[in-house]
Amino acid sequence: MKILQPQITEKAIERIYNYRGDSCKIEIDYNDGEKKILDNIDGHIVFRNPSTEFGHWGFVIKGNGQGLAVLVKVEDKVNFELYDQNLKANINENDQISEIRISFFGESLFNDGESNDRIIINDKQGLLINNNKIELDLSKPIQQSVAEKEYDGWDLNSKDIKNSCEWISGFIRREVGDNSLEIAENNALSRQDAGEYFSHIYSCIAYFQDTIEERKDNIDNELYRCVQLWVIGILNFIKNENGDYPKLNGSGFDVWMRAASAFSRMGNHLDAIDRLKEGLDIYIEADKWEMGILSEMDKLFNSDPAKPEIMMAHLCKYYYLADEYQKCVEIGSIMLESIGIRGHNDYSVKNFPNGVRYYVENSKKELPLADRLKKIID
Repeated sequence: MKILQPQITEKAIERIYNYRGDSCKIEIDYNDGEKKILDNIDGHIVFRNPSTEFGHWGFVIKGNGQGLAVLVKVEDKVNFELYDQNLKANINENDQISEIRISFFGESLFNDGESNDRIIINDKQGLLINNNKIELDLSKPIQQSVAEKEYDGWDLNSKDIKNSCEWISGFIRREVGDNSLEIAENNALSRQDAGEYFSHIYSCIAYFQDTIEERKDNIDNELYRCVQLWVIGILNFIKNENGDYPKLNGSGFDVWMRAASAFSRMGNHLDAIDRLKEGLDIYIEADKWEMGILSEMDKLFNSDPAKPEIMMAHLCKYYYLADEYQKCVEIGSIMLESIGIRGHNDYSVKNFPNGVRYYVENSKKELPLADRLKKIID
């Protein structure tokens, strides 16, 4: 008897999710020293997925006159629990399942009409609906590849983005106690409005990146690197779909700032510089930015310094970290001159505590040494 594997079961449950609320009867083949069958349990089916409070794929069948409920859940193994609602205790549980059979009948709690479909899930055939084999995409969800430290930055597709946003929304609710991302989930990912769609993706990744940064001391280096690559991969999707344009439907997206930050956190300061220079060029052209001037968008969102000035501040920092001291002085001086026109002396905020002058002045101190070393090398 071949034991049902978690990956097949997860994909099968995801595929039959649209049966939620339907009336059904379940049978489970399992091994408990010998082959046994759990049968004659009926009720309405309610699904779980990783973004719910339970954090895993599975389903519960309950609401019958027997006072029994069956939970099938997928974690390291596929297991079931038979719960007696009168005793308020499990009366049977097992993680050696070979096949699950679900027969639907009667009315649904959520869907119109009735379903008489029959579902079979086993390790050999995968998923059968009315004896027709349903092809399952057995590729790992992107969040699993990240968790297993396998993600190395490959391009993400729209399905990866949907999985990412759903998982991140659930993570933020469970770990931070904020369900605002989940509330926005359905409408935003429908793509009916490009601005709302990209804004939601950006909101998810920004919230996630900031949360991870607060907890990085508890994350090993390789996982931290994979998370930063995941951040960049999602931001690249926005960029490749032209969602990085600063005035898309009146919204601005800091995809360059976030991606540059992720590169820098991995120690790739030159990649951070390249990404931020690209964004700076686009913003200068799009906003028709001039020295000392706030754009209409900056005024609308009460942003001072201007977006290009903030980008120059971070460029100054990355040049310094990359030992490009002359370029640090050049871009930092331009930024300081520009904000000085409006009476500002420096730029310093929570995520940029040192200020621009710190990097400019320290780069000036490094320049003589850097020049001497260059002459020795040459």
